[in-house]
Amino acid sequence: MKFYYFFFQLLIFFLPTQLAKHFWPEWAFIFGIRIDYFAPAIFITDILIFLTLVFWLVEEKPLSWQKNRNFFLSLGSLVFFAFLNSQSPLSFFKWLKFFELFIFGYFVAREWGKLKTKITIPLLGAIFYTGVIASGQFILEKSLGGMIWWLGERQINIGFAGMPLARVFGREFLRPFASFSHPNQMAGFIFVSLLLVLEKPLTKFKLAALASGAVALLLSFSQNAWLGVFGVFFFSLVVNKNNFSKFKNIFLPLLFFLSLAQIFFAQGLLSRDYLFFDFIQKRLELIWAAGAVFAKAPFFGVGLGSFIVHLPTLSQWWLQPVHNIYLLILVETGIVGFLVCFWFLKKAIVFLDKKLFLSLVFILLTGFFDHYWLTLQQTQILLTIILGASFSKNVRIENKLWKKIR
Repeated sequence: MKFYYFFFQLLIFFLPTQLAKHFWPEWAFIFGIRIDYFAPAIFITDILIFLTLVFWLVEEKPLSWQKNRNFFLSLGSLVFFAFLNSQSPLSFFKWLKFFELFIFGYFVAREWGKLKTKITIPLLGAIFYTGVIASGQFILEKSLGGMIWWLGERQINIGFAGMPLARVFGREFLRPFASFSHPNQMAGFIFVSLLLVLEKPLTKFKLAALASGAVALLLSFSQNAWLGVFGVFFFSLVVNKNNFSKFKNIFLPLLFFLSLAQIFFAQGLLSRDYLFFDFIQKRLELIWAAGAVFAKAPFFGVGLGSFIVHLPTLSQWWLQPVHNIYLLILVETGIVGFLVCFWFLKKAIVFLDKKLFLSLVFILLTGFFDHYWLTLQQTQILLTIILGASFSKNVRIENKLWKKIR
């Protein structure tokens, strides 16, 4: 077996982990408050991506100008746009992360025909231990500690202020994180991973992993993820009908349009001083702030990763990215980046086969109400794998055959 296969499988197995070395320069603080989203970090999964790419380049020698002209032209265009968009050290480091994922996504696109046969076992292992950790945290109502710390487990306890809780029959329960930054992120990662491995034959190990993942998904109490699951089951029915192609064409434009409409909707509600649950109120305020920040730099954005920087100037002190990936892209990369993203996703959807399409449906639906697919390490990498696979020649051929069979 080639070394890059080995490191790729290690990456998949350790994908749920967030063990990292964080750095805290002055610009990673706002009024003395450390902002996790600002801190440059080297994750163990970054090292595994680096080793995968290095051994791929050495063992396959895949890059040449003639065969990879589109890749180099795209990379050059992105470098130019990054130069226009990088208005601070924060933006510069965020662009470095983006280029890491862009090159890794290209690797997935080139090798997906081989990689898809090697992803199942390590991903099942990742699902299984995530479910076990989540179950333990739910039962003990705190982090497990010990060796689990080396997977990046955060210190959580039902008694800590600000912990996400679920109320069931009048009793409060701690929503488990496993080794993720938030229960919502854990739930999103688990369900997309389940979609990728859910196929016959159903071995005992696969059934155990699927059960463990399903338990973690339920214990997360993530309404956003549950809504996404419902959407996937609904769309899976649509996929089997003759209007599949038409649905592909309207799905993404509809999400982009509704995201833009959210800004005016939020402004209207907030201007009338309606009272909402706290979590809804905060999200509406972030959506309103997105519109205000976008107006400052509508063409090229305020800089990748820089939305939070502008919140104090708007008297907003919930220092979080706006909970909508489309608005986040619009604000930080402007109209230019927004249109490029739309074009890229539309191309990806056209090429996707059924399993990958349903995975992306879930990501795009949950991304309408949350930001973790673009801002947190584990889900960034999983999204990169989905998008990279969608552009592989292997997927395009399978998609054509599936259409003929259907």
